[in-house]
Amino acid sequence: MLLLLAAFTTAVQAQTTSPTRTYWTNIQIPGYTDDATGVNYLILHRSYDNVPMDGYFVMGKISAIRGHIGAWNRKWTIEVNTASAHKSDRGSLICYNEPAQLVTLRYNGVKYLAVSIQNSSTLTEFSFTGYIQYPAFEIVKESQVSEVALFRSGDPVTIAGNLVVDDNGSKIPTGDDLSMNAVIVNTSKSGAITVAAPTTQESIFAGHHMTFFSPNFQGGMGISIGQHNSGFIQAFSNTTENGSLFLNPNGGGVGIGVHDTKGYRLAVAGSMIAERVVVKNYQNWPDFVFAKNYQLPSLQEVEAYVNTHQHLPGIPSAAAVKEKGIDLEEMNSKLLQKVEELTLYLIQLDKENKELKAEVKAIRSALQK
Repeated sequence: MLLLLAAFTTAVQAQTTSPTRTYWTNIQIPGYTDDATGVNYLILHRSYDNVPMDGYFVMGKISAIRGHIGAWNRKWTIEVNTASAHKSDRGSLICYNEPAQLVTLRYNGVKYLAVSIQNSSTLTEFSFTGYIQYPAFEIVKESQVSEVALFRSGDPVTIAGNLVVDDNGSKIPTGDDLSMNAVIVNTSKSGAITVAAPTTQESIFAGHHMTFFSPNFQGGMGISIGQHNSGFIQAFSNTTENGSLFLNPNGGGVGIGVHDTKGYRLAVAGSMIAERVVVKNYQNWPDFVFAKNYQLPSLQEVEAYVNTHQHLPGIPSAAAVKEKGIDLEEMNSKLLQKVEELTLYLIQLDKENKELKAEVKAIRSALQK
């Protein structure tokens, strides 16, 4: 009878599925986490540490429970797919109940891949089901480890087909909708999608349908739909709703109503309106007109040029403007130059006028004698 029971227990704990790998069922992981005291870690297996190594891996599901009678009985479930071999680490992690992260750390001088566990109520009854090779499977405290670093070389987690997020029960989108969209969000909540980095949300700007948030940079970005089919994109911080929004700061162009920006940073197909436009000028502002050595064209020269070309010297023709448009910075500079030249002409005319008045006065005085 005892032999039969032992055979049955072995079958439950392990099932050989291939000549090289064993599928384990409900392996108990000893230990428990602190009760709301610091971050804890579940060590998976050794990590690459600058020395070529044999294959270490953990591929399967790990679960545990927060609390029992008199507590909130919160479930904790993750799917782990990690491996360390030769000169590299690979891995991905899926969390079902609360955020968790893959990290590397040192414990008793050895570098490991591990899962960080949030600071909360005590987590107990850890168990694993899946494939393993040389696992560590130990719960350690924050004070016991060092050199904790987020594991960033994770493999992608993909979904072949559509992803549906729904909290309305019978209002799941139809098959036609699913065939047209990769991600379907059907929710009655105030926000539809939140992308948070790292994994904790501290202060999300209310009202956005999609929010990108990063506490590391003290800000984020919200995308929302307003009234009358309008929408807006807004940068914000943890303490204010206002912030700077940069569109493609590293290069390229932005087109509004147009795909080809013709090499410009911003292209708009249609009209624009603004309360104020500031153009930073990098050219020589035409104060040179007032320099003593400036050669002011005579009015006769200007008249001859206009008669020949039908536009002022230095000003583009109507045909050129129609073909190439105008540069506001350049055009304002040229127009100011013409205003300054007109001022010099007026000064000259004023001097000549005063001289003529003086001559007329002298002539009249001589005639009266």
